Amino acid sequence: MTLLEQFLPQFDVNEVHSIEIRATPERVYRALQEYRLGDSAVTRFLFALRRLPALLTAKGRAALQAAQQQEPPFIQMLDKGGFVKMAETPNKEIVVGLVGKFWKPVPEQVKVANGAAFLLFGDPAYAKAAMNFHLAPNGNGLTCLSTETRVCVPDSKSRRLFRLYWALIGFFSGWIRAEMLRGIKKAAEL
Repeated sequence: MTLLEQFLPQFDVNEVHSIEIRATPERVYRALQEYRLGDSAVTRFLFALRRLPALLTAKGRAALQAAQQQEPPFIQMLDKGGFVKMAETPNKEIVVGLVGKFWKPVPEQVKVANGAAFLLFGDPAYAKAAMNFHLAPNGNGLTCLSTETRVCVPDSKSRRLFRLYWALIGFFSGWIRAEMLRGIKKAAEL
């Protein structure tokens, strides 16, 4: 059982991506810890598109200015995006979570303090999203790095809105994750 399954065993939407990397789990884990979203032109472009509605608000413009400063590694950036690190087993798995109404033009997020708070959060109108990065040695010097995203939206009206949102952005969300895995592979195999 992965750590992810402990935090979101039931979900309405999930997406999985994986890649084989010719490196030890320790080396892959280090590359994951150091990966920056800005390392990929595709990712920079897609995140710029996602920010367009928020730029119509003062808060959104301020967030963009902050993002344009020196970008920390992706794992460190998650907290600024509303995610919380819920669990970690070094060299094996990291799980992060987010609670919000992602389908709104300017998403509403509820900041939870930790994995326990994520599990306790119970407003059915909000989505709970969890994402992991899981490393598994495959022998012959290969490590499988996978990422799975799960989203649970208990309220039927909110679930319909989320699924419409996911129909619009799901492909691009998956593209970003696949691009991340390729970037981590490149860094780990150097």
